[in-house]
Amino acid sequence: MEFPPLMAAEIANDIYYLVTADNTGFGYETFYDLHEGYLELPEPPRLGKNTDCSTLPILKGTTGSLFFLKSQTGMGLTAFGKESGYKGHAFIVFRGTNKKFAADILTDASVGITQRSSYGHPVHNGFSESFNSMKSQIDPFLIECGKRNIEQLHIIGHSLGGALATLCTEYSKSKYPTLPVKCYTFGSPRVGLRNFSDEFTRKIGPQNIYRAYHRTDLIPCIPCWPFMHVPVTTGADYDYFLPSSGNFAALAAHDMELYKDSVEGKKWPALRGLKYEHLQPTEIEPWLNNKSPVSFTPTNLEYLDKAINYVLLKVAKGIGSAVGAGLTGSFTLLDQLAYVLRKGIDLTKHLSTLVLSLLRKIAELLGMRRTIEAADATLAFIRNLFERLHRKVSEQAQKILDAVLVNGKSI
Repeated sequence: MEFPPLMAAEIANDIYYLVTADNTGFGYETFYDLHEGYLELPEPPRLGKNTDCSTLPILKGTTGSLFFLKSQTGMGLTAFGKESGYKGHAFIVFRGTNKKFAADILTDASVGITQRSSYGHPVHNGFSESFNSMKSQIDPFLIECGKRNIEQLHIIGHSLGGALATLCTEYSKSKYPTLPVKCYTFGSPRVGLRNFSDEFTRKIGPQNIYRAYHRTDLIPCIPCWPFMHVPVTTGADYDYFLPSSGNFAALAAHDMELYKDSVEGKKWPALRGLKYEHLQPTEIEPWLNNKSPVSFTPTNLEYLDKAINYVLLKVAKGIGSAVGAGLTGSFTLLDQLAYVLRKGIDLTKHLSTLVLSLLRKIAELLGMRRTIEAADATLAFIRNLFERLHRKVSEQAQKILDAVLVNGKSI
């Protein structure tokens, strides 16, 4: 049984009450009041100067880059369902970034791929570090799930919490393959490379992955290629795209309050297939060749991501090389990306046209000149172009994060 959209959004929003290590008891009391109707939660402790919160089912996680601003804080909560239709269910909920912990921003920004997921695939270093810091706390809960013969485990998160929920879902399934697991994320960034996303989709099942995102939420656009969202599907069968006003990236589009409003009164099947902007494979080349101006919007960034993967697959088939499989550093990946695209220019006239159209589209999104010819597309030029793309997307996403933090609202 799936967890209703509004209830998933509410618990993803309310988990932010647990955000600080020093007032966890106060935050837990609020969370308890909101959700004890369907969750087995220990009663809040008597609050005071020396309140002991060690027995509460709160996950303490470490956030920050590998070397700077490490900070441990309440990152989530585990609970079992009770009457009201959720007996036999279990829940793991993660929060996103909060203004009180600048370390989270470094985690969001420290994009590297030396870390491996539970199935052995490259994933974002910062997300993996944060999740790994909670594994020892999650293990006893998963063991208890087995003892209770849990019929459904629901793992939920928003923003950074969505990335953690994705990694936790994979981890839970890798340890207990027969445990039924569903993953619900709101405004989640990408977590791993293609191999990670492919195996995650196969092992969890696309029908058990609920990735909700707003049209103008920029955070799901990061990190850029070679990271890829889950589930890996075509069409809108398991796409929980949520319309939001305007075309350009908006601060409000990443706020959990708007996500709650967007799903209120709806069931998951009704939310499926709302997306009218899917770029099908047959539409990619016409989009690349379209001379109409394009703006730096989340929709165009999504189109571009699909186009990059489409062009790389075409070229890789031509030269018998795969890009991004099993590599361990963004530098190596960008170098190989430049190499493959340059080979495509030299291989056939059609591939040359395709690659140059892709480079021109990227240049246009970056506000650069469109007149890129084969002679211009050196290895250094292609690598620099993709570096500039990564930089601009990251800078725009950071502005969204900074604005939210300044306004004092968790994301």
